[in-house]
Amino acid sequence: MRKKQIMAFLILLSTFLLLAACGIASKRLSQTRGSSVESQANEEAVRRDATILLNSVLTANDKGFSSLYGKSYEQWTKQIVFPSQIEAAIQDNGWTPESKYTYQYAKEFEKQQPSEILEHYYETRRDNLKDIQEYRITDVEVSDDKATVTFLSRQINHTATASAINTIYLAVADGTIDVFAALNKANEADSKFKKLHTLVSDFLYYANFSDRLVDHKGISSRLNETPLTEGQYEVSFDLEKNSEDNWVISDKNYRNLVSDLLNYDEKASQARYPDGTAVKDIVN
Repeated sequence: MRKKQIMAFLILLSTFLLLAACGIASKRLSQTRGSSVESQANEEAVRRDATILLNSVLTANDKGFSSLYGKSYEQWTKQIVFPSQIEAAIQDNGWTPESKYTYQYAKEFEKQQPSEILEHYYETRRDNLKDIQEYRITDVEVSDDKATVTFLSRQINHTATASAINTIYLAVADGTIDVFAALNKANEADSKFKKLHTLVSDFLYYANFSDRLVDHKGISSRLNETPLTEGQYEVSFDLEKNSEDNWVISDKNYRNLVSDLLNYDEKASQARYPDGTAVKDIVN
């Protein structure tokens, strides 16, 4: 009789332990499923908000941007990103006081301070990136409130851009205009020459690629079009979840993203215009 009681007790104990184990396993499975669902939801949210950002940066479509950043893409860059960028560039290049570096750069333009040149330069470069038009998100990684997004796209061919600026420089340089007169007086080895040369380059970039020099003699008809790379390249950038559960980019990470979209590796001869035409076919 006692033996039967012991056997019954062991059977009940085994059943209890089995049920307990099943319960724990079920709870862990539920937690795993819950974690997986949350992870998938976060990834989808990151992909959604990254798409809104990349559409704004690389295409003419900025729909949804203001709901994430509180301003349109144009306003956000002009009011939030560019001011600190301009201030830093003026300090780094020693363009102070600005009145000392206020020049006329072309006969059809008024004199401009460095801050005005830089604002136009950053705005033009921002708009040039929209000529990329197409991209594809290839990877999304999420860790807590931070995410890294990787995408594939063409980029601005910086070598071709520099080549265009050099061509324009030869076309518009005029010793009777004060900035070029100052350049002629400066020694190429002096810091002042470098300061002036950088200002002239930034001016010519914005004036050319914002279509302000299209009627100038000596400048070919398509030189004002954005030169893009022949190939596509991967770029990664970071997003952070804010208090409203939106995945947004910081000012610093945005500036890094823009810099990463300037390609220094391809030759100028490889550049293509936004419509796909090879630059070398036009030049030749």
